[in-house]
Amino acid sequence: MNPFLPLNSMKPHLVTRWIGFVGLLLGLCLSRMLAAPLPQASWLATVGTTWRQPTGEDWSYLLYQTSDGTTFSGRTIAIYRKEGDPASPATFTRQAVTRLQDNPAVIAPLLDRSVNVGQDLNELAEHVTSLFQSLIPAPSVTLPERLAAVVQGLNADPSLHSRMIL
Repeated sequence: MNPFLPLNSMKPHLVTRWIGFVGLLLGLCLSRMLAAPLPQASWLATVGTTWRQPTGEDWSYLLYQTSDGTTFSGRTIAIYRKEGDPASPATFTRQAVTRLQDNPAVIAPLLDRSVNVGQDLNELAEHVTSLFQSLIPAPSVTLPERLAAVVQGLNADPSLHSRMIL
């Protein structure tokens, strides 16, 4: 079969085979291109939601996670908010500047706030203890102290980060 002949000069079954061959070749090339590694070495993924309590008070919940756990170590992250839907012409306003917390005195009020969006602190304490028992200094420490020890341990040994990935 001569691939340089016009398609109308070829027999119909040869045209079908030729198109199938070209399609297979293109499919193989595209699959190799799509399987290539992503160009970025690190990333930040975020997800958020809002929560309205029966009292009418609104709360927001934001989760962010990095690819390796060390990308934003020691850095701060600014959180912005805009009124309305995504197409709204409203401007963004900064709501907070945050960083990974490793101080129990800072973690305690954050845990208290998490109850407002439905979090169960007893369940969290069980999970933290089971996943990071080796990082917790003593079984009698409070939940904020446990979490502070875990964050400090993860900063010291980034290989433990895989336990934190959701």
